Amino acid sequence: MARHIAVHLALAVSGAMTVADASAVDNPCTVGAQVVDRKNQLGTVVAVDGTSCKVRLANGSEDYYLGWMLKSASEPAAQPAGLAVGPYRCVAGGGSAGGFDLVVGPEGTYSSAGSSGEFRLDQGSGKLVFPTGSLKGMFGKVLGEGKLGLSSRDGGYSGTVCNAKRK
Repeated sequence: MARHIAVHLALAVSGAMTVADASAVDNPCTVGAQVVDRKNQLGTVVAVDGTSCKVRLANGSEDYYLGWMLKSASEPAAQPAGLAVGPYRCVAGGGSAGGFDLVVGPEGTYSSAGSSGEFRLDQGSGKLVFPTGSLKGMFGKVLGEGKLGLSSRDGGYSGTVCNAKRK
């Protein structure tokens, strides 16, 4: 219940989700849908309330998620074979904490905030490390095709999500 309230409070205070934002996000939250969370836990959506959905996991526990945290169980698992080269828009805190542009370049390079840097990608896990540039010391993970998450802690919650800009 506390998580449910926290999710709604954060979205309400920030004004982070607009109708346009919601339509731009793939949302698998439909009551009865089989979903997989970011830890590859299988579950069933049992309730939908605005931008969050309540999921009963296979182990019997229930938890609340935002739609982007889930994918349909029928979707194939994302293979982090690499990170697509091109421009990304990164949004922190669902938009309430602002955002920035990131350009992923070839051969483990990137640019952001007027500086260039390098990143390392572990092909097996999809984890990213930024040893140089404006994101120096940050960690990341490929979350799916055209999407990556950033965190100040290795393996931490991705409070910043970057989506490839659509053409």
